Amino acid sequence: MRRPILLPMILAAMLCGCHEDPTPVDVTPNTPGNVGIFADPINVVLYENGLQGTVKIRLLARPIANVYVTASTNDSSEFLVTPEQIAIAPDDWDKFFEFTLTPIDDKSRDNAQIVTLSLSTASPENVWNEQPATLVTVTVIDNGTVQLDCTQTPDDPQCQKPLDCTQTPDDPQCQKPLDCTQTPDDPQCQKPLDCTQTPDDPQCQTGKTRIRFMAANTTSGSNQDYNDGKGIRMFQAMQPDIVMIQEFNYKNDLDTDFRSMVDTAFGKTYEYYRGSGSIPNGIISKYPIISSGAWKSNKQSNRNWDWAIIDLPGAKDLIAVSVHLGTSTYGSELSPLHDKIKSLAGAGNYYVVLGGDFNAKNRGGVRSTLGNKNAIFTVGKDGKEICDAGEFPVDQDGNSCTSAERDDPYDWLLFDKTLDTYEVPVEIGTHSYPNGHVLDSRVYADHGELQSIAPVKETDSWKCQSEPMCSRCSGGDCNNFQHMPVIRDIILP
Repeated sequence: MRRPILLPMILAAMLCGCHEDPTPVDVTPNTPGNVGIFADPINVVLYENGLQGTVKIRLLARPIANVYVTASTNDSSEFLVTPEQIAIAPDDWDKFFEFTLTPIDDKSRDNAQIVTLSLSTASPENVWNEQPATLVTVTVIDNGTVQLDCTQTPDDPQCQKPLDCTQTPDDPQCQKPLDCTQTPDDPQCQKPLDCTQTPDDPQCQTGKTRIRFMAANTTSGSNQDYNDGKGIRMFQAMQPDIVMIQEFNYKNDLDTDFRSMVDTAFGKTYEYYRGSGSIPNGIISKYPIISSGAWKSNKQSNRNWDWAIIDLPGAKDLIAVSVHLGTSTYGSELSPLHDKIKSLAGAGNYYVVLGGDFNAKNRGGVRSTLGNKNAIFTVGKDGKEICDAGEFPVDQDGNSCTSAERDDPYDWLLFDKTLDTYEVPVEIGTHSYPNGHVLDSRVYADHGELQSIAPVKETDSWKCQSEPMCSRCSGGDCNNFQHMPVIRDIILP
């Protein structure tokens, strides 16, 4: 049975239901629950022999392929919809399109007809196929309309009062779309990443392996160990995959102690190798350690030059070398160390990384021995001064030196010439470091960025209790945190 309608109420609703063009909204695409259609208005009144009506639509999210919006009704005898389908390209996702509703004169007197206009979406991007249709209520009024008695049918949709957004401002229908011209930095206003334009962006590296390396002589206290947790917190913050560690001492130096330290700092799946001596080097790895060993230092008696072969994803394995050179003898250790690495690397098809505490006062000797044209490694160029950025890892202030006083290039992380081509920026917080990063908790505190390296504390990089940046300490005034860790990232093809 067709129901009568109250014409004056419909006319009032039509007059009061004027809509301004909504401001576009940009919602993160491809997320179920966010994609869909914005339709305006959602209640339309047509008169037989009257003017056409329109329904404006736009997408609520940018698709990755065309979206086809199809209009259909549950009664095609009351009005025509043109076009039947609108194709919306990804670049036009935030533009408005119109369906035109043309009333049909059926040449008979009947009551007002309530017709549902369904707007459904389809696309090669499957999330659009899963969205429920957007419904628009269309009332078609005939000149002989019989009035609806809302006292008898109070639940009839025609008897419902329009939404009063002054009373229900939080109702979703009362929310205005985001105006990206006013808030261009809002995450919802950001266009999706175009990997055809930025193939090296880390977010575009699907199916590739990102590996973070770390050189870390990050012990503290009077016994050159990791007992007080400062270095461990830095491991937890940086989450490296492969670490060349120095002064690898912890608690009673039992296997159970080192297993506990590695589990806490990195995770239970990490493997480790620890050399010999009172302050030994080591290698800690997310990937399996195939073999390991040590070369006897030509100058040091309390540690060796330690190495491990690591099973990386792909066809080539990695030789990781961890060293702690002497304060006054590092220059005379470089050449025999280079020969040892070259001999091991020549026995197979390997990538090579060398990291650790070189105790170097300048970069010239390292460059001439390890970075010359016949050498394995690539050594970058200096800035204007020894600690300026150049092509080396830096902190937020552009300082590339790693000593406690930040005036000597003690700590190094060198890639072979192939790995060097795979380097990508280290991303931490809002910063990007193209040649790697030097972590200093004092600098993070100065910049108000400690939250970026949680759980590291402001005082973790202090050498002395009486910091900032003291040069000497003794007795109970010593923290003895003397070296900053160095971090570099690569992406294996």
